[in-house]
Amino acid sequence: MTVSNINQLPPVYQVQHLSEVDNVVAQAVRQARTGAKEGTLLWADTETSAKTQRGNPWQSYPGNLSCALIVEPDYDNHIAQQLIYVAAVAAGTAMAEVLSPMTGMSLGWPGKLYVNNLLTGIVSLTPAQGGQDPWPWIVIGLRINVTQHPPNPEPELYNSIHASGETEDVNAEELMAFYARHFLRLINRWSEEGFEPVRKAWLQRAEGLNTTQRISLNRTTIEGVIQGLSESGELVLTEADGTNQSISIQDYYAL
Repeated sequence: MTVSNINQLPPVYQVQHLSEVDNVVAQAVRQARTGAKEGTLLWADTETSAKTQRGNPWQSYPGNLSCALIVEPDYDNHIAQQLIYVAAVAAGTAMAEVLSPMTGMSLGWPGKLYVNNLLTGIVSLTPAQGGQDPWPWIVIGLRINVTQHPPNPEPELYNSIHASGETEDVNAEELMAFYARHFLRLINRWSEEGFEPVRKAWLQRAEGLNTTQRISLNRTTIEGVIQGLSESGELVLTEADGTNQSISIQDYYAL
């Protein structure tokens, strides 16, 4: 896809193409703080200091997708946090479009993207700081391994679009355009119909339902069987003693 094709995205998007940046999410946050408007979409060829939302390093290779979008949700924070699922479903749908037939694509909580059960991308949600409710803006980050992934340990952990099958003609620009269109469609539906359509779409691709997992929070760890998502977007799990726990995006990321 050429830059002219990117400019054919819906006019709500203002795309900025960066050849290199320290961290595309951090750069979008800096721009949001200085007045960048909703729809600003930063796309970087390379990140020199990419990190996950919880501060772990993320390997950024040339040819992979690194982008960040500024949105102004105008909803209370407990509703606005649902946008991480909107973005994850949009990204998963975009990935499914370019993957070879019969290739498995699934979603992990809260923002992990898997191809054939191997980590291939992440979605993040970074709101304005300061305790405001509603948040005046949110930066939604998306990183997907398109051309390559980190070296795999044993057993394997990582995948990329190209490594998954006959997909070597897929590039980051094309994938970003698919994602941007799906995100716009889904955020409009979310705004009009509420969370339920997004929740159902996320659960259809969810990885790890009905399995026991350990969820690390800021000062504690919760272990239990994953039941799904609540009607408002919390992860619901059942501990060994039968107690149900709900974990919000805000709790998980200490927002």
